[in-house]
Amino acid sequence: MAVEGYRQAGDIELNNLTLMARSGQQFDLTELMLEVNIYQDLYNKEMTCEIAISDATGLMDFIKPAGDEIGGFTGAELLFLSYRTPDDNIPKNRHIFILHSIENRQSVDEKIETYVLLGASIETISIADKKISRSYGGDKGNTISNMIKSIHKEFYESELITKIYTNIREANFNVKKKLTVDETKSKHRYVIPNLSVEKTIDFLVRESEGDDIASLYTFYEDTNGYNFRNVSELVKQEDKEIYKWEPSNYTEGGQGKDSSNLDAFKIIRYEVVKDSNLLENIESGLYASRTILIDPLRKKNIVRNYDYKKQYTKFSKLQKFRIPGGSESTAVVDMMTTRFEHDQLPVFRNENVLPKTLERTLPFRRSYAAHLNNKVLEVTLHGNSTLNVGDVLFLSFPVMSTGEEQLREDKYMTGRHLITSLRHKFDKRTHVTVIECIKDTGFKK
Repeated sequence: MAVEGYRQAGDIELNNLTLMARSGQQFDLTELMLEVNIYQDLYNKEMTCEIAISDATGLMDFIKPAGDEIGGFTGAELLFLSYRTPDDNIPKNRHIFILHSIENRQSVDEKIETYVLLGASIETISIADKKISRSYGGDKGNTISNMIKSIHKEFYESELITKIYTNIREANFNVKKKLTVDETKSKHRYVIPNLSVEKTIDFLVRESEGDDIASLYTFYEDTNGYNFRNVSELVKQEDKEIYKWEPSNYTEGGQGKDSSNLDAFKIIRYEVVKDSNLLENIESGLYASRTILIDPLRKKNIVRNYDYKKQYTKFSKLQKFRIPGGSESTAVVDMMTTRFEHDQLPVFRNENVLPKTLERTLPFRRSYAAHLNNKVLEVTLHGNSTLNVGDVLFLSFPVMSTGEEQLREDKYMTGRHLITSLRHKFDKRTHVTVIECIKDTGFKK
């Protein structure tokens, strides 16, 4: 059942909300649905969903058994979901989730019960019981980005998953997922000791380094598919949209009265989850740290001091400025073993050593992560189905004042923000997009 036609900012065009049981039965949940939430997270490997249901039809009792099963909800039902912001130029978001559990099931009337269906991507369920116990890299080593491609091909595009999507396409519901990869440098060899697929990916993410010295890789799913991305590349993107916070009296004399912005691009509400914190920045190693590298084979150690003021210009930033403050290099001290330069020494050459550079880049990565997360906001926007985690938005906030200052932008709040988590929340008619986004510094002096 489709609810179509643009009415106002925050409207939703819901084209499909169908539950398919293992027996092949299909149930339209549009009229039973109270609310749908679809979740994305830059640091989570799968998308998830929640569907709140008000049921006066006995839906759970109508689900027939498949084969020799007993019927009812089994936790292997499929959910077909298609929606978009009402605009002919915007493609529909199509998702297929496995509804793996029910929560908060309770009676609210003599003949009505409510419950929440929880779902996850098909791939998440498919790999839940899989383990990896093998070596990667071969004799000469390989890049981590190639290892990620190999794991994705084997486990996220397995024969079972491919068959499921093929059968669904034959039922006229086409979902396409692509893999987007930022390449890594250096070659590595690893032995994965019976780890789950997700833990293997987590390990490879931590080991990954790009051409920039402050690489921060992550593996996540969005509307378009799976992504192995370097955060320092994400922040280089152009702003996808511009959103403005405009108080009710903002049009009484300032730029708001002549603004060409539509209501759809006004911020509904916001909350500063985290603001700049000097003590946290010191303790996190943002400003300075020390690394002690111990080479037990050559019986020597190397001491390196990191200084943010000297290195921050190497970072890919949302804004161009550095975060004020400083500390001694002993704020954070790391001690680890190293095989630095072993590949260049004849005595070790027969070992075919592939030295890591992670111990040299760790202070940069840690400082960069603290730099980017200097300010964290939760912002509620009118529903925009084109938004995904990893997008960059320009958010504009006026100075909070009852005087003339309200006509100026708050230079510390305003600026480019990177979306790190996102929730599309809608009912039958209304859609909001709730984002959590990060920002480093003010956008102008």
